[in-house]
Amino acid sequence: MSKHSLWFSIALFLVLAQLSSMAQKGTYEFNKIEPYDFTRTYVTDTAAEAVVIADCGKTRFDANDRGFYLFFTRKTRIIIKKTEGLQFANVEIPLYKSSSSREKIMYLRAVTYNLVDGKVEKIKMKSEDSFLEEKSENWDRQKFTLPAVKVGSIIEFEYAVNSDFLFNLQSWTFQTSIPTYWSEYEVEIPDYYDYKKIAQGYQSMLVSESSRKVNKVIIGSNPYDVNCKTNRWVFANVPAFKPEPFTTTVKDHINKIDFELASVNFPGEPVENFADTWETINTKLLEHEKFGRMSKKGDFLAETLKGMLPDSLSAEDKLRTIYTHIQKSVKWNGEADFFADKKPSKTYEDKSGNSADINFLLVAALQESGFNADPLILSTRDHGMINTLYPILAKFNYVIAAVWVDSTLYLLDATSKLNPFNSLPERCLNGDGLIIDKTGFQWVSLLRNEIANKYTNAILNLNEDGKLEGKITVSTAGISSFRLRNDFITQDKQEFLKKISSEHPGWEITESGFENAEDPYKPFIETYSMSTEDAAQSAGPKIYLNALAGLGVKENPLKLATRVYPVDYGCLQKTTVLLNITLPEGWVVEEQPRNLVMTLPDKSASIKYSASLAGNTLSVFYSFSINKAKYLPDEYESLKELYRLLVAKHAEQFVLKKN
Repeated sequence: MSKHSLWFSIALFLVLAQLSSMAQKGTYEFNKIEPYDFTRTYVTDTAAEAVVIADCGKTRFDANDRGFYLFFTRKTRIIIKKTEGLQFANVEIPLYKSSSSREKIMYLRAVTYNLVDGKVEKIKMKSEDSFLEEKSENWDRQKFTLPAVKVGSIIEFEYAVNSDFLFNLQSWTFQTSIPTYWSEYEVEIPDYYDYKKIAQGYQSMLVSESSRKVNKVIIGSNPYDVNCKTNRWVFANVPAFKPEPFTTTVKDHINKIDFELASVNFPGEPVENFADTWETINTKLLEHEKFGRMSKKGDFLAETLKGMLPDSLSAEDKLRTIYTHIQKSVKWNGEADFFADKKPSKTYEDKSGNSADINFLLVAALQESGFNADPLILSTRDHGMINTLYPILAKFNYVIAAVWVDSTLYLLDATSKLNPFNSLPERCLNGDGLIIDKTGFQWVSLLRNEIANKYTNAILNLNEDGKLEGKITVSTAGISSFRLRNDFITQDKQEFLKKISSEHPGWEITESGFENAEDPYKPFIETYSMSTEDAAQSAGPKIYLNALAGLGVKENPLKLATRVYPVDYGCLQKTTVLLNITLPEGWVVEEQPRNLVMTLPDKSASIKYSASLAGNTLSVFYSFSINKAKYLPDEYESLKELYRLLVAKHAEQFVLKKN
């Protein structure tokens, strides 16, 4: 056994022994910090920037003259292991508010512990290191920074929050971006209240238990015995969640638990239901003044639309005309929402608005023109996936237009002039969306025919000294062209070229040209005159040529030993490269990489690579295709191996010799 394996085994044994002892005791004890606490082994992840030693929370129901309220407490201890971990000394506490009430911090204490000359030094946070910041109409943030934090510090903070918002029972996250030694949450709920518990994640729970008790509370001047149920959950030795490319948001995959108030049932009173169904969400939104009523206010556009839509146009052409008109008439302010801030007429007049303002204007215009158009709500990729088993409106954050023309469904988002007709931007490609309609709701897939398509053609000359130079043309279409066009339009040209150069180290770009930057219906064309001395090395009578240097895949993006969450590309992907390299006069290919065709068993992904020589022109072709948008965890190993083969193939060299 290697020394590393032996150390790992010993560390793992110690961690598990400590956790077993704590589990028997039933909870984590925040004992006095001792010098030993700075050096002890909490987790086996030696690369961690910080470790959550303990994170313990509790919510209970207390009572006052007005009735029940929520009382939430939290105590957290973290050790900082590396410079990157200093960020965890900055803490934010979200606080909900309405026009008539707000959540309040009842106490807040924070302390930093440092080991100085073998002794524990304690530094308390001062009041000026904490402040309240307004985040939005319904949320504030209490922000604070722990003092004198450095690598090796142990930080500890605790606070309590009072809340009158019984629907906002505190959720709990057991897993973060750093390892967690112990995470515990306890919730004590009176029998009067019924909450749905929505748990997710892939790690195993150490403790899940429930118990019952009777609490004595006083509401007004009247004492009551209240039957309560207590639930307690503990996760221990939780690894850091390490995100890889091709995913939505970490919020979809970490271990956490959320709550939704389903009903309230006081003795002698009828049950009051709060939990939604998809039917009630559909009805509520249709009746909401900032949602359903917005789409019925398009009459101000009647004359404008009439002049744009001659009878000779087909239904699809009329649809496209209206979509393009709204695209060009209004600018998105960058705010995502499914509730409008203003009426469609005001959005049209202001020529700007949030995503809901713009797309409700589109729906109103379409309905005014006789189309069967409805709003469709969705959750963007950075906001998280929608679980159709749980009807929770707060899980949505975006709205687009859904239009039926006969049996064909069109999905339209008019927030950007760069987004082509009937193709959604990448942020919206996130599972299913919900059409809100007076005849009933309907789930539809958000992925239509979207594809990220990139084609590179290079005509190059190789000199005897190993210098490669010539012209490269890159044609980008579909989803990936949207990002590229946006970068090109919003950035200074030199900044754009600087980014291109950083993606192709070793390239010296002498000339560049760009086409179709603002035409989303044509590929975005980049043309570069370039040279590089990094693709080939001259060694006496031979040249070693890496033909795909700067154009191939240098690194496998899938690095985890196992991945417990899906690989989600959002849409299909295709990359194609064709190189024609003119060799120096009198030089021939002595050795070359073998041709390769590799396809996953279900044909959902493939690699094709070939090389041939005609005269003194070397032609190299490769393509990499991803033929489905999402791969499940049990498909990860095969996909990872395909990337490994791709990287290895792109690193292979041609050996040239002088004839």
